[in-house]
Amino acid sequence: MTQTPQKPKALAATAKGNKSERSFAAGEFIFEEGAVGDFAYVVVSGDVEICRLAQGEYTKLMEVKPGTLFGEMALIDKSERAASARAITDVVVREIDEKALMVYIKGSPDVALNMMYRLANYARASVKELDRSVFSDHHPPSTEEN
Repeated sequence: MTQTPQKPKALAATAKGNKSERSFAAGEFIFEEGAVGDFAYVVVSGDVEICRLAQGEYTKLMEVKPGTLFGEMALIDKSERAASARAITDVVVREIDEKALMVYIKGSPDVALNMMYRLANYARASVKELDRSVFSDHHPPSTEEN
């Protein structure tokens, strides 16, 4: 997720020839974990949360604000979505296809660097959350003998 907006108007302008804007009501999923990702998104208005389902509950990983690109990981590595995106408030997003994303990145190397930074932070935060989940349920063996 690229949290720091980098020329969002330029990316939105690049995308105008692709898909139109889409609206989602508060609580509605923009995409779900495990789905194939054909688009990244730029938040036009509203707030979005990136979350993962663990032990039957959603855990918020981050919040995405207007002008921010999200969902790009599935376009970059051609894999299933690693997390879900859900509207916190009523949201309008612009779909960004792979071609538009690559044109934008090639024209703005600072965006690519920022994206790598954010993906590394996302991976680091995910590992910390996993460690917290796994090790919070783990109790060291008793040293007392019966």
